[in-house]
Amino acid sequence: MSINVTAVLSPSRGISVGAGAIGPRRHPAVLRPMCASMGHSFLAHKSLLPAVTGRRQQRLQVQSAGPQAEQKTESGKGTENGNGQPPKIILSDMAHGVKDQPVGPDGRKLEPEVVSIVEVMQNSSKDRETRKQGLITAADKRKEESRRYRRTIFGFEQWREHRSTSRYLRHITGVAKSGIARGLSGPLWTIATIGVLVGTYESLLEAGQLPAGWGSISLVNASAFNYSSFALSLLLVFRTNSSYARWAEARAIWGSVVNRSRDVMRQANTYWPEEDPELLALTCRWMMAFSASLKVHLREDSDLDADLKDILRPEELNALRASAHRPNFVLSMLSSAAEEANCPAFARVRYDENLTSFADAAGACERILKTPIPLSYTRHTSRFLIVYVFFMPFTLWHACGWGMVPASVAISFLLLGIEEIGVQIEEPFAILPLEGICSTIATNLREMHAKRNDVKRLVSTVIRPSGQGARARTKYDPEEFL
Repeated sequence: MSINVTAVLSPSRGISVGAGAIGPRRHPAVLRPMCASMGHSFLAHKSLLPAVTGRRQQRLQVQSAGPQAEQKTESGKGTENGNGQPPKIILSDMAHGVKDQPVGPDGRKLEPEVVSIVEVMQNSSKDRETRKQGLITAADKRKEESRRYRRTIFGFEQWREHRSTSRYLRHITGVAKSGIARGLSGPLWTIATIGVLVGTYESLLEAGQLPAGWGSISLVNASAFNYSSFALSLLLVFRTNSSYARWAEARAIWGSVVNRSRDVMRQANTYWPEEDPELLALTCRWMMAFSASLKVHLREDSDLDADLKDILRPEELNALRASAHRPNFVLSMLSSAAEEANCPAFARVRYDENLTSFADAAGACERILKTPIPLSYTRHTSRFLIVYVFFMPFTLWHACGWGMVPASVAISFLLLGIEEIGVQIEEPFAILPLEGICSTIATNLREMHAKRNDVKRLVSTVIRPSGQGARARTKYDPEEFL
């Protein structure tokens, strides 16, 4: 008996198995129960998948789902059907050839037409990404690149400039350089073109140069248009407030990372044994590595090696690079350092609480990064806004004449700009100054580590004057010490 499962890649339908279609987002969950119902389960991990590029050999692992699905071994044992042949599953790709023969559960090479179902999934994912890249314009690429320049950290001088009354003139004259304006150049040019077309049509109609019977396309009674502005305002307010709440939460999370990092270093300086300075140095290094690894975890354009080459030792950096979830690996290192320190129980409890807060911070950042505002809100707000500004030239012609064109562009810029700001800050980690925050953490921890002996020496000098081994005073006099 031969069970033939045909996997066909379709650009519109994703993956088709047998007679059923599996969408590109749902096929892993559907394939597993399907294969299990036929007597087999397929376990495919990304690091164990066959690659047709020849860079590395990997195996498609197939596990038996039960005694009835055991494959026939080389000795001839196993479950057989009426023809004396063991049941087998053949995955054939109808569109692509296969160079490498996958290995079955019994260690033998399967038929040449056998392919990895995951290879088909990967090809489908690549096709989707290619189609998405075709929708990204040059303005979108410039807008994405400009996000890194919004990672500002304010000092006293920046706050004085921010409060200055000259900000009105500065902001108006800087519209041409605005990233929001350049990002909206496409829609604004479209609105201007619509305005010119409407004005041209109405001017020709008034001059009698159009055929008889052609009527005006401008909206004299725009009451319905005006009434809808209230609903649009509600959508824009919700969009902006929700995005700002995500930005503010992300910044508060990183603020807690700064505070907890200092607290962990303070605890290590106090409770780690003085006879083991290397353990304290290790704790300092990996505490700095946590913020850097979390930044790399949340950023697409971050380089782990560049951020940590001056912090971790080469063997430490290699171990961190090899881990799948780097912030978790850093926390494991810090936890092991506490175990080696053999510190008092109460200190270990407080230390673990700080590590738990780091894990919570990483999880909260992942939640913000991977969960956008419900897409229905974003899509409906965008549709509502585009329809609104699209019809604006039609409503302003009778009131403004040719002044309708600049008026439509200006109003569209203001409304679209509100929505654009909300979209930009919805994913906050690309615009938060994480480099500056990580630099602050590293500077603070290095200073605390370097000043450890100075602090202990100063405290010892104050409470044990004249080099005495015990406190010289048994009575505390506040006026003397303060």
